[in-house]
Amino acid sequence: MFGLLYFTQGTILSYFTALNAVLIAIGVAMVAILSLAAINKLNIAWFLVALFGVCYDTYQTIYFALAFEYTDPHIAATMFSILMAVTNISQGVGLGLTGFFADSFGF
Repeated sequence: MFGLLYFTQGTILSYFTALNAVLIAIGVAMVAILSLAAINKLNIAWFLVALFGVCYDTYQTIYFALAFEYTDPHIAATMFSILMAVTNISQGVGLGLTGFFADSFGF
């Protein structure tokens, strides 16, 4: 699965500049997120979640690559470690809250 994601991301980045790839990823992610609010079939939801994952991964890769290119390596490494720690904590809290709210609202 991860090989497919990296292949897709590499294909997107090889055809477009970093700015255009990010804008395309944002547009596709917004369509996927808004579509998730309107669907009621599980098979379509899995496809949209995977599509959102590819877009999010593309954005993160470009962001880190640009950050490493324009900053001192020591600052970039520190920024990466802090950002990854905050991202991991937020995802953990978000997953916990999502499970709580899903149970509370009867999903």
